[in-house]
Amino acid sequence: MDRRPPATPLSFHHAVSVRLCAQLRRFAAAACLSLAAAAPSLAGAAPTPDAELADEWRRLRATPGHFDGAAWNADVDRWDGSKHRVMRELATRLVTRGASAGQALAQLGAPDRVVVGDESAAAPMRQALSHPCPDGRPPLEGDMLWLYRWRGYHDRLVLWLRDEYVAGCGWLHDWE
Repeated sequence: MDRRPPATPLSFHHAVSVRLCAQLRRFAAAACLSLAAAAPSLAGAAPTPDAELADEWRRLRATPGHFDGAAWNADVDRWDGSKHRVMRELATRLVTRGASAGQALAQLGAPDRVVVGDESAAAPMRQALSHPCPDGRPPLEGDMLWLYRWRGYHDRLVLWLRDEYVAGCGWLHDWE
């Protein structure tokens, strides 16, 4: 006897994807507004280690390197260079703390790509996750994956979000 659930029509998956993307846009807008509202109260505060790391990430993210068509830049292009280390540290902190999507946006900014877990492109990304979810479950089809470029589209950081919280992270490499 076949115990698999009946196939879900593609239109259902599309509707779920559209709904999740709309929720993400609303959530990102609300997070940006709340950060902007908090900015005046933070004006005189000493920077925290997380804020300094996030500032370094923003600086390095804006710096073009070899994989963006510019000259080789060891800080952004080299394995274990500054950009790689900063991304790895920020992602590890977000996973360890079980950070919310808003906290991830505040630290890393908007992702370069968002993949809803039921898209066919998500399968290899789910396999790349190096930090397991704290509850031990693997990524589910409804989870969201946020991709951040490290060396162009050659190598990317993947953040895995479940129920609007960072549940894991990993890397997609071309392994040339």
